[in-house]
Parts: sequence; structure tokens; C-alpha cells
Amino acid sequence: MKRIIITPDEIADGMILAEPIMKRSGQILYALHMQLESKHIQTFKSWGIESFAVFVEEKTEKINPNKETAEVNQNTEKVEQNAEKEVQNTEKVETDIRIEAEKLLKKRMKWVPRNKNEIDLYEMGIDSIAENYF
Repeated sequence: MKRIIITPDEIADGMILAEPIMKRSGQILYALHMQLESKHIQTFKSWGIESFAVFVEEKTEKINPNKETAEVNQNTEKVEQNAEKEVQNTEKVETDIRIEAEKLLKKRMKWVPRNKNEIDLYEMGIDSIAENYF
């Protein structure tokens, strides 16, 4: 509970005194932890009590963990779907670039690789064209 200072006009039913209300002589009029009601407003005003401390419930935002988890899961799914689409688009673009690079290399060379080393050179040529021209 939180302790706040209020005026008599701010009294609401159910508020609890956080300090005793006393006369100047020290006599206790209302004890600590007494529950207040709206009928006390006039009494406090007639006695000249301008302010006093009460306990109030601290407002806390209740978090629904199921809702929070569901939102996080939903957002994660969207991110994963977008990432998957991006990967697919990138793969398609890379494939298209490779096809175009191979077409250019075939126009320049009338040579067909015959062994592993020649295939590696041919692949390096395609990679080089793809990097430099696209």
C-alpha cells in the first residue's frame, strides 16, 4: 500500500488512515488504520483538519502472460515468414544472376569443360561475371 496526503474533500469510502488524527493537546480523535467514510468529510472540516495521510492501493497493471506470449509468438511467426520470403527472393535473384552470367560466358567461349579442373575454372568464370556485372 502507498501512503499519500489528502484533504477532507478527497476522502473516499474505505480509505485507511496512515496516521492518527489528534487534537493539539495530543488527544487521539481517529486512530491509526481507521477506515474512513464520506461522512467523515464534514467532521474533519469542522475540526479544521486540512490534510492527513491515508493508505491507498497502488495501481498496478496486470499483465496477462498468455496474451503477451501469444503476441510474441505471433510477431515471431511474422518475422520468420518474412525472413523465409526474403531468403526465397534472394535465392531466386542469385539463381537468375547465375543463369545470366552463364549465358554471357557461353557467348564468349565455345569451350565445354571436360574434367573436374575445367569445371572448376568454368564455375569460377561464372562467379566472376556474376560478381562484376550484376
